[in-house]
Amino acid sequence: MISEKTIEWARWHAGLIELKDEGVPSMADCLWNKSELSARLPLVGANVIQLFETINFEFNGPTPSEVIKKEHFLPRALVYAIAEILSMLRIYREGEDDPALVSLLAHVLRQLETAWCAVLAGDIDDITEHLEQECLA
Repeated sequence: MISEKTIEWARWHAGLIELKDEGVPSMADCLWNKSELSARLPLVGANVIQLFETINFEFNGPTPSEVIKKEHFLPRALVYAIAEILSMLRIYREGEDDPALVSLLAHVLRQLETAWCAVLAGDIDDITEHLEQECLA
């Protein structure tokens, strides 16, 4: 079962709610501050991957590959927040002129899309390891 704290974490990254200082900017805040985007995006992307790891364990169990009976429904607020995070990255990538920044945005977007698909697949135990295997770490 997905916890309210996890849903809030996702909604915060999507810019849908404000939270106290989390030690890292939300994805929405990171994308709005273009002057620091290159430096902050990898850190923020890693935090979203941690979020996906948490969702994976809450949704698919502590060892997803071994769990037979899994949750079948994700909360609408969570799914919407994840869709917003991915959409923001696509929009910013498409509107960017700097080739290095376009490449960075595209890489983080591929990481997050792959990580989210791993959550939905339901049989990936370690999303970070999965990204390494997919050459996206």
